[in-house]
Amino acid sequence: MDNSPSILRKDGFEFLYDKYKDKIYKDMEQMAKDLGLDGQKEVFSPVSSNRTINI
Repeated sequence: MDNSPSILRKDGFEFLYDKYKDKIYKDMEQMAKDLGLDGQKEVFSPVSSNRTINI
């Protein structure tokens, strides 16, 4: 077995998240604009990927 990160472990998830997080959030913003939801007050926080912030 090699030492590459496994998506099944936390370090593997963090590796992929760190690598693609900017693209993911950019794509999410574009999808919100395409759906007309960019004026909504709910914001996805890149600091914590599993939480939303209501303002």
